[in-house]
Amino acid sequence: MMFWRRRGARQLSPAAEPSEWRLSTPLFRVSSRDVITLGDAFENIWAFGGTGSGKTTTSGFLIICQMLRLYFSGLVLPVKSSELERWIRLMADAGRSGDLIIFSDADANMHRFNFFAYNVERFGQFSGCTDLVLNLLEEIQEVINRASSMKQTRGDESFWVLSRRELARNVLDLLILATGTLSAPHIVEVIRDAPKSLSDVSNPDWHRESIIPTLFKMARQNVGNGPAAHDLQMVEGYFTKSFPGLAEKTRSVVETALLSMLDLFVRGKLHRLFSGISTITPDEVIDQGKVLFVDTPIKTDYGLGLIAQTLWKRHFQQALERRVDPHRRPAFIVMDEAQATLTSSDQQFAATSRASRCVNLFMTQSITNITAAFGGDEGGRTIAEALMGLGQIRIFHQNSDHATNQAAADLIGRRKQRMRSMSMQQQPSNPYSLFRQPPTSSAGSSEQWEHVLPPHIFTSLRKPSAPDFMAETVIYHGGRRWVATGDTWIRTFFPQGY
Repeated sequence: MMFWRRRGARQLSPAAEPSEWRLSTPLFRVSSRDVITLGDAFENIWAFGGTGSGKTTTSGFLIICQMLRLYFSGLVLPVKSSELERWIRLMADAGRSGDLIIFSDADANMHRFNFFAYNVERFGQFSGCTDLVLNLLEEIQEVINRASSMKQTRGDESFWVLSRRELARNVLDLLILATGTLSAPHIVEVIRDAPKSLSDVSNPDWHRESIIPTLFKMARQNVGNGPAAHDLQMVEGYFTKSFPGLAEKTRSVVETALLSMLDLFVRGKLHRLFSGISTITPDEVIDQGKVLFVDTPIKTDYGLGLIAQTLWKRHFQQALERRVDPHRRPAFIVMDEAQATLTSSDQQFAATSRASRCVNLFMTQSITNITAAFGGDEGGRTIAEALMGLGQIRIFHQNSDHATNQAAADLIGRRKQRMRSMSMQQQPSNPYSLFRQPPTSSAGSSEQWEHVLPPHIFTSLRKPSAPDFMAETVIYHGGRRWVATGDTWIRTFFPQGY
């Protein structure tokens, strides 16, 4: 066994030279001869541990402290409301209190992020950014389904998904081409003003009362004979022929499905946080070396909190992927109780996080939790396994979950071991013999492949407790043999922080 004491990383100034963030820069030490570098950490870190095992306050605490001291930018997605106080203290201890941005509607001077308008402004009115916004809306729907314990739509129900997406695409295209921006209230207004029948299209009352004819005129003036003229023609055909030509029940279901999602953004918390003029954007957080704390804890804000965090996470990931400077400032995304905030798109980002120079720190109790978060069925297990398979660094704390312990044992592997066997057999007694027959014995050996660390080992790892408050862990790093042990795994201790 190895143990080490926390060593502070060399503190950098906010204006540190880009060379200070090279891939070989040490992030934290796991033994006197082994370190995890920035390049290693960009390959995704998973920390598994049962309740009270110390994954948040020991290994997670150390990794976060080191990233803060190296002036990473970052995004924090909390589950518990107590996390805010903890992060205020973490930032203060790192000398970075001024870099913490709290995204919350509880403050009179709260920040806003109008992601609808942001995407249009970021890429331009005629850039074809509609698909980007559509994908965001689909991810929001995935989050809503999870919050309401609904299964993901598949099979015959795909018709409704495609119909809802078609309506959303045409509404977004119309608003972007006509106004050059987007907002949830305007999207809702267009859907509600859409013609309900083919007779509405020729009805003067509809032309007078609906906003759509006005938007058509504005869009024609903006587009002219440019490349977007064909897109506008398709939009006009949809609203004057396809949509009003749908059966009444079909049209009603499609409208209701889209409006029920958008309704979350025209009132309440999400309206306050994601409407109006943006006061902070993901690009500003990253470029200025800030740490954004999305103060919508899932334990208290439930589905609304999950939607807010998903929106920020996806935009933060996309902003990181757009950067091209090879020496740019590193970033992190911290997901404690990761099973609550993961979506299927996280797999795509994690696959290229090294190129994005981002440390994904996933902390969760068990593999079972991750699988359950994606539905628990075969499709959910496939997504969960694919995502976890992208984690090259895995830190295993004490755990009572069989699936997690079995996976850890299988990951570390098996070793050929010689097993000895011996048997002894008593000869049957002869009543006419004066002497008792001695027993016969036999011995042998065989070679078997057995786990290097059997699953039960992970149930007995030490939790942080008196007198030394050290948490015992097993760390695996894909493709590496630790210098201190010569093995692909190392058993070490982390001191407890807070």
